[in-house]
Amino acid sequence: MRNDTPKRRKQESVLVVTHGDNYIKVYAEEYVSVKIVDCPYTGDAQPLAEDCLELSLAHRWRKLYLPTTDLTTVGSLVYVSIIVLT
Repeated sequence: MRNDTPKRRKQESVLVVTHGDNYIKVYAEEYVSVKIVDCPYTGDAQPLAEDCLELSLAHRWRKLYLPTTDLTTVGSLVYVSIIVLT
């Protein structure tokens, strides 16, 4: 009997700590690539700022970017908007 169940990918743990003075620390157990970018709050023009940010990202980061969602599950990945830079 053949087992066609896909193997579960190992999930790396990443902790992002933001400080009140905009200082950010990123901790991980294993090697991970982390990109932190600032999308400034622009009031009514926020969708335009998010579009500009998206276009500025390389493909490997753009495919992860979900600007209109605060909490989204895609497969086994969960994206949470937790960083607010002022």
